[in-house]
Amino acid sequence: RRVIPEGEVPRNATEQHMLQMLTQVVAGGRQSLHLQMEQERARMQELLRQEMQLVAEKIRVETELAKEKLARKKEKIKREKESKLSLELNLMELLKSMQGSMAATADQLAAITSDSTASNVDQSMAPRAPPGTQSASTTGGYQPEEGSGSTREEVEEYAVYLGMNLQEDAHLLHIAEMAMNAPLPAGWVEHRNEEDREFYYNSVTGVSTYEHPLDN
Repeated sequence: RRVIPEGEVPRNATEQHMLQMLTQVVAGGRQSLHLQMEQERARMQELLRQEMQLVAEKIRVETELAKEKLARKKEKIKREKESKLSLELNLMELLKSMQGSMAATADQLAAITSDSTASNVDQSMAPRAPPGTQSASTTGGYQPEEGSGSTREEVEEYAVYLGMNLQEDAHLLHIAEMAMNAPLPAGWVEHRNEEDREFYYNSVTGVSTYEHPLDN
């Protein structure tokens, strides 16, 4: 077969037919290659789109997790602040209650002291008793009130603890008895140690002391 040089016109119908077929093959190859390139481009674009979707989804999930974590942290801080505020309010109310109780007890003691002082003045104005006829309150014979649960020795011991003179202040022993049996302020509880010694414990502050909370 004769090869037709480029630009030469075919001499017969056979050559013309072969040239047409060759042209069609070349054109078909170009179309096929172009189609393949388009398909590959579309495939790459789809892969890129999917990759971008995955990245966007990952960013969205991480953002949601970060928001939830931040919200939980804020909620925790809020609860801690509310708990701290509630505790402070409770402590303030407890302190007010304790101050009120101590103030009321102090007023009662002051009133008792005032009454005792007036009674003492009245007694000093009375005639002196003959020798051997002094009352029990001036000879150390003080007797606690019935049902108080206190003995004379306990009252006298507590009076000495308060700084009283058993001879000079015998007429004030009932104050020592009332102070000894005064109710404990709010939050305080009476206990005994292993040696059966009384001590006082504050369940709010955690303080333990052998001194009565109202002694100060």
